[in-house]
Amino acid sequence: MKWKVLLMVLIVASCKKSLTNDEQIMDAEKRIVGKWKLIQNYRDNNNGLGEWVPCDANNVTIVQFTSDGKFLHNENFSIQEAIDRYKFTEPNEILLYSTTTSDSAKYHYQQDQYPELIFNPLCMEFSCMQKYARLE
Repeated sequence: MKWKVLLMVLIVASCKKSLTNDEQIMDAEKRIVGKWKLIQNYRDNNNGLGEWVPCDANNVTIVQFTSDGKFLHNENFSIQEAIDRYKFTEPNEILLYSTTTSDSAKYHYQQDQYPELIFNPLCMEFSCMQKYARLE
């Protein structure tokens, strides 16, 4: 009888509740708020074995996400100047958009290891991946 009870406890304890899309988005929105600095770019070696390489220390790229949905960036972040807002459309997808023009861009968001995030435009190749580190 003890073994049956123990087995049931282990089964119940091992069941992990899956988060809904909305819950995943809310969690991602909390984690992305802050200022981020580009630290590495992914370089594809055309053999299936890419590598992360450090960024140019003389051309620092900074992005910032505020809790009220504002998106800020310095001149080294390549995007249309009018883009000033963000919102999650999927747990791993962010829409950057402008409140004054029709400019927008979809970006991929991934945060496997805090306080780093991979934030890059949606593209067909891995070579567009960028890794950022939290500043604030």
